Amino acid sequence: MAFNLNKDMAYTLYFDDSIDAVLPVFSSGDKKLLTELLELLESHFRIEKNPLFYGDALNITVWYLNKVCKQHYQMTFYELLLDRLFLESMVLLSSTDLSAKQIAYELGFRDACYFSNFFRHRSGMTPVNWRKSVK
Repeated sequence: MAFNLNKDMAYTLYFDDSIDAVLPVFSSGDKKLLTELLELLESHFRIEKNPLFYGDALNITVWYLNKVCKQHYQMTFYELLLDRLFLESMVLLSSTDLSAKQIAYELGFRDACYFSNFFRHRSGMTPVNWRKSVK
């Protein structure tokens, strides 16, 4: 299996309500920006895939958005967005009976085949096989 359990567990922290528990060592400006970024990402990741949307909403450039993400998450913003989509796809596959096609639509993928390839690339399994392995 290609995905890293420690990374997945970290999302419990990154996307948790208790942002202070995750970001205590960052400056107050960084903490505020990261809090706003994670809130924005959480509310728009299904629809908005363009980093420019997030940069504009936060009044920062995409370059600075990526710099902050690399500094604090060791990945670009787009990688963070893709990880959030992957996490949500695992949640939907394990907790609902939605088909892979329905999940693809829910998460804003242009088609089920693209979603299946995305999921297989990240997990090493097709969505259907991954669902069977966790149930």
